[in-house]
Amino acid sequence: MSNKHLRQGNNIKNILKQFALEYKISELLLDYSLVSYNTYYLDDNASKKTIIDNAKINSYIDTAYNIKQEYAISIFKRQSSFYPIIIQLHTNENETKLQAHIYTQRIPQDKSNLEVMIQNTILNICAYRGIIIGLGWNNIKPHIIDIASKLRENGNHPEYYSIDISSLAEPQINSIAVKLILSKSEKKSILSHDSQLQNGGFFRVESGEILLDYSKPHYNSPWRNIYGDIYGIGKAYPVGIFAGDGIDVNEVDNKIIYTANKDGYASIVRNVMLISDTVTLDSINQKSVQNIKEQAIDTLIVKNDNLAKDVVTSGLTLEVDNLNITGNVGAANIVAKDLFINGQVHIKSNIKSIKSSILYLKGNLESRFAQIRYCENGMIKSDDLLINFLNGSKIYCSRGKISQIKSNNNIYIQESLLVGSITGKHNEFTLYPCLYGEEKVELDTLNAQILSLNKLKNIFLNDKNKLNDEKIKNELLYDELCSRNTSYIDNNLYDWDKNVLDKQHLKLESSIRILSKYDNLIDGLDENINKITQTIRDRLNKMFDISITFINKCNIDFYVRFINIYGIESRIHINANNDNMIKKVMLSKGEDEDSIKVLCYKE
Repeated sequence: MSNKHLRQGNNIKNILKQFALEYKISELLLDYSLVSYNTYYLDDNASKKTIIDNAKINSYIDTAYNIKQEYAISIFKRQSSFYPIIIQLHTNENETKLQAHIYTQRIPQDKSNLEVMIQNTILNICAYRGIIIGLGWNNIKPHIIDIASKLRENGNHPEYYSIDISSLAEPQINSIAVKLILSKSEKKSILSHDSQLQNGGFFRVESGEILLDYSKPHYNSPWRNIYGDIYGIGKAYPVGIFAGDGIDVNEVDNKIIYTANKDGYASIVRNVMLISDTVTLDSINQKSVQNIKEQAIDTLIVKNDNLAKDVVTSGLTLEVDNLNITGNVGAANIVAKDLFINGQVHIKSNIKSIKSSILYLKGNLESRFAQIRYCENGMIKSDDLLINFLNGSKIYCSRGKISQIKSNNNIYIQESLLVGSITGKHNEFTLYPCLYGEEKVELDTLNAQILSLNKLKNIFLNDKNKLNDEKIKNELLYDELCSRNTSYIDNNLYDWDKNVLDKQHLKLESSIRILSKYDNLIDGLDENINKITQTIRDRLNKMFDISITFINKCNIDFYVRFINIYGIESRIHINANNDNMIKKVMLSKGEDEDSIKVLCYKE
């Protein structure tokens, strides 16, 4: 896609979604800025819209029509993973007040245009959320100038600075609304003011269950909220929760009733109550994690397009077999079998899965099958790995394919790697078949066996030396006894040969037999050590089958590292350039035993 595109409509979220489908790109990689907007009001049947002057919006506050806006936005690729400044908008319960919080935890390095940045960010957020720009608004420019001046100072700042943006009249209520939402306990289901559904929870419901019971309020006069909706006329009431899939809405006397029309899991996602076959939430917190454990949930969907906050908060440990996340993940620990994350993963996160598909990885991932669109400052261990863009990361893989490699990457390869192109410097490829996974475990086990056998052999050799000394001593003593003159001994009184020589000969034979057994033991240990050493050598010789193939040929220098049978590492600089373009890299045995050389093929 080119740099910027102009689009128009009354729902920015839908505009971005349609644009993402058109260009086959993730919504999370898109950004936008508000170019202009038009204001209009709808007639009673909402079939005709009348354009009104943006500067005269407040003169229509007391009319009986809903006020809406349409936007022209410029769409472009996001330049950074993070917004340069964090601003959140907050409303009161009736949504008649609007306040901006400008957080000080992330202040842009370039502070020259802070005023413009703050104002544009507020307008962008309002347009995205459908808040009517200018409706009941105060003059916010002096406040923005004052806050920008404070942010330029180097002293201490509060957590955030506030701006009161809009103040509309509060409704005059004759009788208040009563909103009861289904709550579940082990014994019974009840309608209550404080349901776990409102706190990120969920539970199973059956078709026909009443999920929400809303008693309509009575007002002295019509009133309007910051979204331009008018209440107190006709059938419009500020329930605050919209009915989504699986829910029927009925009006009975003075009540609005939400009823389940199918069995499933009930939850509230971004103020929309819905029922689905799979648990669907808009964020995960500690209460959600506990809820997931209690109900033994094995499939979970998390959907939230608010990029200013993490949908999975930091510090959590989440274990779900099948996990589908749309949004950013904080410094959390995630364990799953099948994992999909359409968002950014925090650099201090830790993820383990069998199969992974992640949009933007900055943390640690261990997965048998992994597909990553963007990996930056990440660490990955994977059997089969597919990465679109790689920068500043450490990778261990058996079989890998990387479309674009930038700079400062360490890539460890056990079998093969296919590279689209290298566009950066200081990249190193380590060819070694036993640096990751089961192969490494087996190699470590074999090395541990050799270490144990050598320790045992040393013990036996030490004992053998003692036994050999004993045998030599017995030989010398026996020879000494045999050489003695025994003619003066009366054999009738004392049998010298039998009592002395035979006993000493038995000692000598015994020491020889024991020494022979020790020789056999040591020979057996040597045989086992040689077999294991050969097994290790055979495994490490697989490094000569490892290959790096560059699809488009490589014309940027890089390093190749390898480790021989003795664990000695070698590092070679490959001087690839436009005149020396590399197509394939492999290792080959050198002329000397255990020596290795690097082969670079140009075709």
